[in-house]
Amino acid sequence: NWADLVRGRAYAREGSLDRAEASFARVARRKDHQPAAAQGLAELASIQARRGNPAGALQSATLALEQLPPRHPSRARAQFALAEAQFVLQQTEASAAQFEEVGEAGKGLLAERARFNAALAWLSLGRYDRFLEDYKAFSSAYPESGLRRELLFLEGLRQARDEDPRAFQTLDRFARDFPDHPRVPAALLSMSETALLATPPNLEAASYYLKASSDAAPPSAADAADALALFLADAEGRPPADVLALGSQFLDRYPDSPRVADVRMKLGEIAFRTEDYAAALTAFELAARDRPQGAFAENALFLAGQAAVRSMNTASVEKALDLFEQVARRNGPLKFAARREQARVKLATGLEQEAILLFDDILKSGPDDEMKHAALTGKGEALFALGSRDPKHLPAALRLFEEVAGDAAAPDRWRNEAVWRKGRTLEKSGDAEGALAAFYEVLERPAGSGETDFFWFYKSAFDAARLLEARGDWRAAIAVYRKIADRNGPRAQEASARVTRLRMEHFLWEE
Repeated sequence: NWADLVRGRAYAREGSLDRAEASFARVARRKDHQPAAAQGLAELASIQARRGNPAGALQSATLALEQLPPRHPSRARAQFALAEAQFVLQQTEASAAQFEEVGEAGKGLLAERARFNAALAWLSLGRYDRFLEDYKAFSSAYPESGLRRELLFLEGLRQARDEDPRAFQTLDRFARDFPDHPRVPAALLSMSETALLATPPNLEAASYYLKASSDAAPPSAADAADALALFLADAEGRPPADVLALGSQFLDRYPDSPRVADVRMKLGEIAFRTEDYAAALTAFELAARDRPQGAFAENALFLAGQAAVRSMNTASVEKALDLFEQVARRNGPLKFAARREQARVKLATGLEQEAILLFDDILKSGPDDEMKHAALTGKGEALFALGSRDPKHLPAALRLFEEVAGDAAAPDRWRNEAVWRKGRTLEKSGDAEGALAAFYEVLERPAGSGETDFFWFYKSAFDAARLLEARGDWRAAIAVYRKIADRNGPRAQEASARVTRLRMEHFLWEE
């Protein structure tokens, strides 16, 4: 038993972890020599933690702590392994408490690592109060330890990730207090990112710290600085062609960089913005391929689908449907947004019944208000389109538009659209007076300032004027056109021109 214990420790020092684990397991199984078995369990737990078997380490460490005497030297080793396993298994608060106990009761390198890990565990939970307590205790016990500097750096990174305004100050203190630390370039780079992502962005600071990071960084870290330079160039409003060139240079220089996916995503955004939808589609798909897991890939595939829709050809429509299907099957946050986009594509290509099934799928899911209004309105559009061929569908469409229009909690943009669509449905059903009343309902609402407010106002106003002209009510039509002109929006001149035309054609002069 003792021989196996000694051999196992020798194997562990050599790095032969499989042989060490086998030796410690033999010792742990010996029930006839309980002291050795308990120590074997402690050593086994440590090896299992090192080999990425947290469940095994948790079990072995728990058994060891049950069997070892209170002050036995192996208890600290077992407790450290238990804390490691708990951390990996996301029992983080319990892990931090275990590490604190080891740090307070132990000594030497194990105690130092335990205090460091305790602080790190609290930091991972965003518990800055407990982190600060452990950081102060660590600094007092180990003032010259390099791990103290590491904790300060990691605190700044965590704060930056959480968009905590203290991040900049923490990283700045780290860079000033430990200017020779190898992590200083990374700290400066994070400061640049923090400045770039601030509200509003501090482009001057972002540029300054990016240059400082580039000057301090070894060549092996150049990809991080070059990637940030690309994002900064875009934020500064540089010409899209220049930013795209920086992106192409990055992909040529650093094909294996972990930041390739982020750069492709940025290139896709720029291509989309400049209406080069084919290039955007390619960039987003490659970004999803490079980082296929999680929300990043889901967003990339969704954007690729939107780019495909805008490419305006039969092949790209099928591509868009496939991309949105991939997003929906991931069952993530964008699942029903993808279903909505699929339904919009189906509706645009004359497949109204298929679109209705997709909108129903969304409505059955208990969506939030925004998605609910979109699905109700979309389903109404599909029924309206069917009603153009078979009027029996129009009453169902009308009910859906009335449901959205009558929802007092709905934003004006949804209510205005629903009322306009209600008017079109009434007109299609032969109720011109009802349609005119609906269009006037939008006209008489308080003026908004956004493009969406103008959009549905114009749709309603010009349709109201069209109906009035159709029945020869020229003065009422002129009054509507004047109302449009008074809004002083993008179609004000067009409305003024129509006023002049109607006056001249029908000899209507100011009284």
